[in-house]
Amino acid sequence: MWSCLFPNRRVFALLAILGVVLLLTPTSLLISFGISGANTVNPFDSSSAPSQVTSASASTATSTTSTTTTATTTTSTTAIASTVVVCSPSPIAAGAAGTCTATITGSNPTGTVNWSQSGSGSIIFGASGCPLSSGSCSVLVVGSGVGVVIVEGSYGGDMNNRPSSGTVQLIVAATGSSLTSTAVTCTPSSLEAGGLGTCTTKVTGSNPTGTVFWSQVGSGTVTFGASSCTLSLGSCSMSATGSGVGAVSVKASYGGDANNGVSSGTASLTVTKSLTVTGVSCTPVSVLVGGTSTCTVTVLGFNPTGIVSWSQTTINHGAVTFSSSTCTLTAGSCSVTANGAANGALVVQASYGGDSNNQVSSGTTTLTVKP
Repeated sequence: MWSCLFPNRRVFALLAILGVVLLLTPTSLLISFGISGANTVNPFDSSSAPSQVTSASASTATSTTSTTTTATTTTSTTAIASTVVVCSPSPIAAGAAGTCTATITGSNPTGTVNWSQSGSGSIIFGASGCPLSSGSCSVLVVGSGVGVVIVEGSYGGDMNNRPSSGTVQLIVAATGSSLTSTAVTCTPSSLEAGGLGTCTTKVTGSNPTGTVFWSQVGSGTVTFGASSCTLSLGSCSMSATGSGVGAVSVKASYGGDANNGVSSGTASLTVTKSLTVTGVSCTPVSVLVGGTSTCTVTVLGFNPTGIVSWSQTTINHGAVTFSSSTCTLTAGSCSVTANGAANGALVVQASYGGDSNNQVSSGTTTLTVKP
């Protein structure tokens, strides 16, 4: 029968050998041989079905999926916010109601302001926090414990603004039965920067006693000797030193006592630029042509800063060249080198240009250049 099907015996023998080889070869080896294509099928496993090999580095017929995750880092840029707190009225009587307002500046700030307090006095907040509306919010406060209260508004920030906080001083005064008035005078009414003046308050009422607190507003500034003074016969005084040029409104706030209510008064004070004196010296005072002398300028005033310009005027054909036409004050002084250029006498001048708190001035000295 086999001879009928396969008349060529050589072909029959080859087919028989191939069948034996296939029966004896492991499936995995057959698959390995067939992996050169995208799909491999075990011809002896009826359950085997073509499967797509998704891993580019696969060396077996097992289907593998390779997933790559790319991390993206986002940098958030937030604006620097600032918080300003104002309370009114100030002083506030114990048991009386007032309002504290926080205003946040930044990039359209939203969120919440939380309220806290410290100091010798105390108040009662209507709420522990308030939500911002157009960058501002307010809270009701009631005076509780007599003394000085430091009211703090703390802004928590948002996606576009950083956290910030601000404070204000609020005086809680005793409730008295007598109305009082507080008058303030400052002498002199105009101070140079660095100049010293005195501000005096007079409280009228029913033998008022207690404490007066000092504060200020305006384009100028003064430095008080202390933040408060104690009444003696209804009056007390405080030193005030001009520290910033401009107009100042000085406020004296009386805190009241058991028999007197709170009151406050103001006085106007102007701080002007300080007069300055410029001194010049050159060492040595006589140099040869080609020699050098160090010229130093010292400016007296209210912590003078800024630039000094150097110039010269010949007396008898004398001349120098300066190492620099200007110098910058450090602790009120600076120097340049003068090089003898032509023999004769000359006047060296240093001109101070002033600053925000000091007026301009100049000074001279004589220098001789010898041949």
